[in-house]
Amino acid sequence: MDRGAWNCYAFDFVDMQLKQISEVWTLRTNSDPGMNRLVFVVSGEGELCASDARIRLEAGSLFVCRPGLNPYAVRAVRGGLAIYYIEFASAKTYRQGRQWAVEECPLPVQGIVQNIPVPIVRRCMETLYECWNAGSEAEAHRVQAGLTELWQSILTPGADAKEPQASQAVIRSIQDYFDEHYTETFPVEELAYARGMKPTSFFQSFKRSTSLSPLQYITAKRIEKARELLATRDMKIKEVSKAVGYTDAYYFSRIFKSAVGVSPVEYMQSLRKTIVVLNPFLWAGLTALGIPGDRMVVLSKEEHSEDPAAELDLAPLRARQPDLILGSEKEAVWYDVLAEIASTRLIPYKRQSWKEHLIQLAAAIGMEEVAGYWMRSYERKAAAVRHRIHQSLRNETVLAARIWRHGRVRVFGEQRRKVGDFLYRELRLNAPARIRGFAFEELDSVGKLNDYEADHLLLFTEPGFDAGCLHGLKGKVYQAGEYPWLHYSALGHEKALAEAVELFGKREF
Repeated sequence: MDRGAWNCYAFDFVDMQLKQISEVWTLRTNSDPGMNRLVFVVSGEGELCASDARIRLEAGSLFVCRPGLNPYAVRAVRGGLAIYYIEFASAKTYRQGRQWAVEECPLPVQGIVQNIPVPIVRRCMETLYECWNAGSEAEAHRVQAGLTELWQSILTPGADAKEPQASQAVIRSIQDYFDEHYTETFPVEELAYARGMKPTSFFQSFKRSTSLSPLQYITAKRIEKARELLATRDMKIKEVSKAVGYTDAYYFSRIFKSAVGVSPVEYMQSLRKTIVVLNPFLWAGLTALGIPGDRMVVLSKEEHSEDPAAELDLAPLRARQPDLILGSEKEAVWYDVLAEIASTRLIPYKRQSWKEHLIQLAAAIGMEEVAGYWMRSYERKAAAVRHRIHQSLRNETVLAARIWRHGRVRVFGEQRRKVGDFLYRELRLNAPARIRGFAFEELDSVGKLNDYEADHLLLFTEPGFDAGCLHGLKGKVYQAGEYPWLHYSALGHEKALAEAVELFGKREF
C-alpha cells in the first residue's frame, strides 16, 4: 500500500467567521503560502472578486483562496449573502524509521472546488463554528475531527462524481422519453423499474442531472410548449391546454400562472404589440421572452445605418405604425424623432449584462414576470449543464479562441465579457493559467495556441474554414460557429448551453 495512505493530518485552526453580506466584504490580507483560506456559501448569490478574476458564488459553492493574491472581496449580487470563512494551517505526519516526520501540507486545490458533498461540508462548517465560538480547549478534538472530515470531503469526489455509467445512460433515456411523451400520463416509478433502477435512486439521479424532479421536468416541458402555442398560433386556451396534456383548462391556467407569473390570457395579450427593433441583440431578448417573429420589425442595414451621423428613414417606421420602438444607446441621436412615432425605449448595450438587457426589455413591454420565469428556467438548465460537463471534464482546462480564414487568431481571456463570462463564470470551467487577468490576446499563428497548455480547445471558425491548419494542436479540439457563442444575449446564452453540453458533456466514465 502506498505510504501516503497512512498519512495523518494535523491542523492549526486560526480563524472562522459567519458573515451576513449585504454589499461587499473584503477578506483580510494573507500571503502565508501554508495557510488554507476557504469561503463556503450558505445562502444567497454573489461574486468573489480578485485582482484577476470574478467568480460566481451560490449556495453550496466552496472556494479555496490562492495565497499571495490579495485582496479578495465577496460581493452580494441580489439580496443578502451568507458565508462561512475559515483559515487553518495543515500538516501531514508519518514515520521515517524510528522518527516521526512533520511536513507542511496546504490544500492542493484552488478556486471553486467541484463535486463536493454539500451536506457534509455544511455540517463540518456548522461544527467548526460551534467549536470556535465555544473557545474551549475541550473542543480541540472536535475541531481536529471536523477539519479532517472537511479535508477529505474537498479532496475526495462527492457522490455525484461516483454516479455509475449505467445510471447516467438511464437518466438520459428517460429524459428523452419525457421530451417525446410529455403530454401523456404514466407512472414514473415503472419507467425506472423497467430500466433496472430503484425509484429512490432514479429520482435523486434525475434531479442531479436536470435540477428538476421528474414531475417538475414534465410540467416545464408542457409550459414551454404552451408558451409557443400561445405566441404563434390562433388557439383558444382550452385547445392549448389539451394540446400540452391538460384536460382541465382551469387547472392548466393555474399551473401556467404559477410558473410564468401571468395567466395564459394575459400572456397572449402581452404578445400582440408590434415592435420595431433597431438592434439584433434586442431581437434575441424579445424572442427569449416569447414575442413571435411576425410581431417584430427588425430593420435591415439598408433601412438603419450604423453611422450615428446618418439620417434615419422615418417613412418605413411610420408606415408600420408600431406600438413600441426599441433601440440601444447608438440610437440616442434619433430619440426625439422616434418618440414622435411611437413610445421609444433605449436599452444600454455596453454598460449592462445580457441579464440586465432582458429585464429592461421585459419592463418595456410589460412582461417582467415572464422574464423572471425565463431566468429561473435558464438557471436550472445552467445547473444541469454544469453537472453534466463537470462529470465529463472534471478539473481539466478549457481555452476558447476565434480563428479567421486568413490565419489570425484571437484568444479569449478569463475576463472577456461574452465568452469568459459564459465558460468561466456561468459554467465554472477551469481556465488555463496564462489567460487569467486579461480579456483577449491576438496571435499570428494557430500553432501558438499550444503555448497555453489547455486540455481542451474550443475554436470558433468561419464557414469555409480549412481545418487542416489545426493539425498539431495539443489537447482535444472542438470546432464551433461564431453563433451562439459570440452573441451576447439571453437567446445566445440559452443556445450556447445546449451546444456546450453536446460538446463537453458526452464523455463516458
